[in-house]
Formats: sequence, C-alpha cells, structure tokens
Amino acid sequence: MAADSMNGYCLSCYMVSMIIILLLEGAVTADILLNSDWEKDLPEDPTGKFSDFKDFVESNFDVCKWIMLVIISAQGLSTIIALVLKAHGPDPNYDSDYDYYTRSRLSLLNHNA
Repeated sequence: MAADSMNGYCLSCYMVSMIIILLLEGAVTADILLNSDWEKDLPEDPTGKFSDFKDFVESNFDVCKWIMLVIISAQGLSTIIALVLKAHGPDPNYDSDYDYYTRSRLSLLNHNA
C-alpha cells in the first residue's frame, strides 16, 4: 500500500520497522555465533521438539544457510526500495504539505488501484 500510493508516512513506518527487525536478526545471529553457550539462554523444552529442530538444521545446514541469506537479502532490498521511494517523493511539483488538501492530493482517500 505504501509503495503504490507513495505515502511518506507509511514508507517511514515500514523502513523503521524493517530496520529494527534487521538489527534484531543481526543481534540474535551474533549472539548465536559468538556465544558458545547460547542454548542455555533458552527456556527448557519439555516436548523435546527443539532438539529435533536442531538436528534437522544441522543435517541440512547448507539449505538453511541459503534460505536465511535469501530472507535477509529480501528484507534489506525492500528497505532500500522503500528508502528510494521516500526520497523520490509523491509529487515533485508539490511544494508544501500545508497548502491545498483536496481529494486528489490525499492519495489514500482517492486510491484507484
């Protein structure tokens, strides 16, 4: 919705949320890679499904690595595209947001897509 209407507020909220998610993913990844006792940080698993999941990831590490790389690349690319759309702006001939608020200027109210 934000990319189609090029609404600056929606793009800003999207960029901030994506940057926060990327930073959290980076922090968790760094904790797992740098901390050898990262499993002690997790709560106890009474079902035993975590060990099954861990065995699956270890046996298919190459596939999981590529899936993780694709997901993080897609998130980073979408954040960069949102930044470019925000920098481009909705209307280069429109000088101020405080001038005329007509229905044609408010793209979320007059959305034809």
